[in-house]
Amino acid sequence: MISKKNTKATVKDDVSENKTFKSHATLAMALTATFAVLALFVATFILLQLKFKEPLEITLSDWLKMVLPIVGGAIVSIFAFLGVDRLKNFDERQDRLAKELRNDLYTQVDNAVKLVQPRLNETYQEWETALQGKLSEYDKSFSLVAERIDKYDRIIGSVEKLEEVSDAIGNVEEAHKFIAEQFSNTSANTAERSQRTRVLLALVDRVKHGDIKGDSSDYHNLASELANQNYFEFASDVTRKGLELFGDNIDLLSDFTYYSHKSGHTDDVKIGISRLEKIERNIWNWRAFTFYIDVLNDGEATKENRDKVLQCVKDYKRVLPDEERAYMAEYETFKKYGELDSAESALVVAEECLAMTAQCSLALSKIYHMRGDYEKAINSATRAILSQAETQPSSNTGAAFAHRGFSKDAKIHKSVLDGVNIDTQYSAIQSAINDYKMAVRFGYSFRNVDARIKILQELLPAEMREKMQYSDLEERISKLEFTLALLLKKLSSDDDDE
Repeated sequence: MISKKNTKATVKDDVSENKTFKSHATLAMALTATFAVLALFVATFILLQLKFKEPLEITLSDWLKMVLPIVGGAIVSIFAFLGVDRLKNFDERQDRLAKELRNDLYTQVDNAVKLVQPRLNETYQEWETALQGKLSEYDKSFSLVAERIDKYDRIIGSVEKLEEVSDAIGNVEEAHKFIAEQFSNTSANTAERSQRTRVLLALVDRVKHGDIKGDSSDYHNLASELANQNYFEFASDVTRKGLELFGDNIDLLSDFTYYSHKSGHTDDVKIGISRLEKIERNIWNWRAFTFYIDVLNDGEATKENRDKVLQCVKDYKRVLPDEERAYMAEYETFKKYGELDSAESALVVAEECLAMTAQCSLALSKIYHMRGDYEKAINSATRAILSQAETQPSSNTGAAFAHRGFSKDAKIHKSVLDGVNIDTQYSAIQSAINDYKMAVRFGYSFRNVDARIKILQELLPAEMREKMQYSDLEERISKLEFTLALLLKKLSSDDDDE
């Protein structure tokens, strides 16, 4: 089989041979024409000689003069003809070469484009993607700006509404309820809370300057609410205004002394202490005793202050024998002065004498735990939990569960180190885990709670771990179902209202 390449080469060779043949033929024709002209010239000369009777006397020189121009012209014509033909062939070769180079160039360019085109397409896609990303970012930025503007508009509107409500408040009781309600709203963002606080404190300023008034309990309640939000300066101002109207009211005077102390107003503290000491302690309440003792204990650790506080504690127990805070005050006083045995004894006596000892039992549980007496620590923490049944618990329920869990946890690991079989510890492990979970549910946060629970769970056999996880899942599902039921009930009531 003959290839296309060979066929092309053969055709090229034939064309070249054909052109060579033509060139040779052209040369032969030119030579023939030259000799024909010479022959014609000679024949003419002979005829002239014959015509004339006398022969023409023509010398060689004359003959050459006649013949040579003709021959030279013929030769020049032949070479000119050959030169033109060669020039034509050269031009044809140049054109052919240029065409071949042009075709090769086009082929190379096409190949280069084919190689580069995918990368160009990829680069284009990258540019397009990047551009779309930038445009998307700009759209998001504009949306955020628009959202923020809308949010600020709503904030301004809500603040204006708050200002209208605030301006309409006509007494301290209403002011307290309004401020407490606003402080309890935790859904607002930082900017809105800041604006809201400004409005609320402006309302407090109206109370401070006497623009609106109330009874002694109203001033006390408002001051307590402000103190709970750490606005001790404003709380002190409110109680000062209340004392101007109601003299030596025991609650207001106690509040004024303590809040002035928290605000750093030393002179006001001295005034409050002096006025309290002039009032017979038989009419003091827990607030007067507790705030008075706290202020003195925050002062210098002098023998005078110690004796004064301990005497006050005795009066506290005498006047309010069922008040746990008296024993806590005694505990804090002895601890301040480094009398740790006496401090612990105060807590023990509290558990012996009182039915509800949430604070004292929790403090005692911590002492037992640090000492390594985990069983006593667990018992005191349990008592602290049971004491939360009070109408107003005096300690953190979550903290009581957490510290009981700490002691149970420590007891378990101590028994393992002592060589006790882990199989006998399963119920204790579950109990400690449950205490940790209860602490979290009550909002008590402490470090590594998840790690503590995980470590305890690893002590359980696999089937018990799976069972516990299943129980947790069931509990979560139950809570979810309960929440959905409440939501459906709320939606149903809303439809009925419409």
